[in-house]
Amino acid sequence: MRRFFLVAAIVALAAGTSALLAIWHLDVIAKWTIHRMFPGVVAEMGSLRLVSATQLEVRKLELRAAKTHEPLLALENGSVVFSFVRVWRAQLETVTLLGPDLAISPDLGDALGLQSSKSSTATGSSGFPWAIAHVVVGDGRLRIARFGEQSPTIELHFTADFQNFGVGGEAATVEHVAHLDHIAAFDKNGRRLIDIADADLRFTTEELFTRDHLRAARIGDGSITLTQSLLDFFVPKPQAKTASLAGVPDAPGWSVGALDLEGMHVLVPDAPG
Repeated sequence: MRRFFLVAAIVALAAGTSALLAIWHLDVIAKWTIHRMFPGVVAEMGSLRLVSATQLEVRKLELRAAKTHEPLLALENGSVVFSFVRVWRAQLETVTLLGPDLAISPDLGDALGLQSSKSSTATGSSGFPWAIAHVVVGDGRLRIARFGEQSPTIELHFTADFQNFGVGGEAATVEHVAHLDHIAAFDKNGRRLIDIADADLRFTTEELFTRDHLRAARIGDGSITLTQSLLDFFVPKPQAKTASLAGVPDAPGWSVGALDLEGMHVLVPDAPG
């Protein structure tokens, strides 16, 4: 009996020591988790607080692309619910992002382990699958830039409530809906090209990230100024190296399965007449 109590005390002491070490090194654990989920991302964070044994609260989180150090995410407040078993499998229970600033650029694909199926060497899927059971985004801000010398900069606000969000496996084929607000685009001289009140998008991560495809889009009231730089962004000119063996270039640009336009005004500068 004495041996039993001695073993129990040793186990309890070890567990307590492990818990204290975990609390003292939350930043190390958090950075390891992010690297485990997204090998192409490096993280810097202000403060962390362990709300419970499986919930972590973070303030002032910044994610950058490991190769280029370009910013991908800046976050003031957020929380993560996890289990160590699922983290090892690159899975999280719940991620809540409050007021995040997200950036989409050519660095994002490498950072998330994605490669477009339109490239000559792509497989059309993620090299390292990951999944988050529940993603909630409140008052998010998104910036799309650096896709070419003449590429416009697109800025918008968005909210989201995604179930089983991720890449690879079953998560890649789950359909999601995102609501966008205050959508604007500017050319390199600061001229406004897009001014749209709101929009709703339906997509899967596999189609969006690797095929540049949206299943459906509803675009609210607004205006679009069709310039060559805007056209080149959505429908880039095919490059000679992307031609197939039959000599026919791959289909470039974005595609939408179903498009619903509500009161859009289109301006074509210098149009005849």
